[in-house]
Amino acid sequence: MKTLFFIMFAAFFLSAIPAEQEPLLITITNIKEVVGNVRIGIYKSTNDFPDEKNTYKNKIYKISKAGTITLKISDLPCGNYAIALYQDKNKNGTMDKNFAGIPKEPFAFTNNIKPRFSAPSFEDCEITYSEINHKITVNLLNY
Repeated sequence: MKTLFFIMFAAFFLSAIPAEQEPLLITITNIKEVVGNVRIGIYKSTNDFPDEKNTYKNKIYKISKAGTITLKISDLPCGNYAIALYQDKNKNGTMDKNFAGIPKEPFAFTNNIKPRFSAPSFEDCEITYSEINHKITVNLLNY
């Protein structure tokens, strides 16, 4: 009887301990040059997307190779987000654009949205990050 009680107690206690959360893995493809940094803006609010100054979280990673890289974000709670990122080739901390507002540096949005005449909406780029859904792939665009 004591063994059965111990097993039930251990099972209850262990089920109460939360599992370690999987980090968000972002695979970035189409990196043409090993130069600069990738600057990632993570957004929770439709009002701020994709304004660089109003992100929920910012991350900066050094470009380590051409082709494809995978970045890990460990300090993000599960939830709904939209992500905008760009390759800051000259490391000036801002997305360089031409006189018409078209990006001069490679960029990407979650869901691989390809904007035509303006930035996409939060809803277009929204993803759900969870224990089950913790890997995304984005393709850098060059205009």
